[in-house]
Amino acid sequence: MPPDFRSSELDFDEKALVIESLGRTVQMGQGAKFEQLIRSSNLSSVINVTGWTFEAVRVLLAVGEDKNAKLSLRNGQRCYTVVTYPRGPILSTLVESIVVGQW
Repeated sequence: MPPDFRSSELDFDEKALVIESLGRTVQMGQGAKFEQLIRSSNLSSVINVTGWTFEAVRVLLAVGEDKNAKLSLRNGQRCYTVVTYPRGPILSTLVESIVVGQW
């Protein structure tokens, strides 16, 4: 039987790997289940967002803002620490810069 990725029994490392893997596949309209998984996890480690979709990064930042979490993200060789969450067009610019890997 395949593992149930919604299970709260997954340990921290397993959840982090699942989140990092699924972030590459989340498309527009699929964010709700991905959001549930992120909300059920601890956001205290560095999250590798290399290859993630715009929707996945947008959902991650929305959850981070809601949880008032200080997120540490890595895309390839670039690292980002989000302490204050932007809104509106600036949020879209941040998501794009994280996904594309340029600032």
